[in-house]
Amino acid sequence: MGYRRTQKVKKAKSLNFDWETEEERLKRFMKIPPQKKMQWLEEMRLFLLKSSTPKIRKIRQRLRESR
Repeated sequence: MGYRRTQKVKKAKSLNFDWETEEERLKRFMKIPPQKKMQWLEEMRLFLLKSSTPKIRKIRQRLRESR
C-alpha cells in the first residue's frame, strides 16, 4: 500500500490523476502545523461523539475509566 491516487478536477470534462507515494504523503503530512493536526483530531472526536450510538458511548466511557 505504498501508493495513493489523488484526483484533481480541472474541468467537468477532463480529469487528471496523480499518484503519490507513501513517502510523499508523509512529507506532505509533516508540513501541516501541529495546531492544525490537533484541531482536526478535536473535530473528529466531536463528530464521533455525536454520531455514536448510546451503546458505543458507554463502551468508550468504560475504556476511558479503565486506564
